[in-house]
Amino acid sequence: MTLSNGTSVRGCFFISGNSRTHSGPEGVKDVLNSEAGFFPFETRLPERMTTILYNREHVLNAVSYLARGEQLARIVALDEFDRRFDALDGV
Repeated sequence: MTLSNGTSVRGCFFISGNSRTHSGPEGVKDVLNSEAGFFPFETRLPERMTTILYNREHVLNAVSYLARGEQLARIVALDEFDRRFDALDGV
């Protein structure tokens, strides 16, 4: 996932087995399109795994690596989540 300050972060999203907005499981796109605020994200620090809360408004893009067993099954670009950016001068 790439943040608005240019930082790239690797880790895991927490998703539910049931979506609140459609039938079936929740997806990463659902998490990013959810209400404003923060979402938990698991990432590795040098010494351990940790969970960090990120603000949805600071996420520019995300790529999901969907694993099946030990092999990566496919890569999905999550570019269809809603983001609105205002110019610094308010225009």
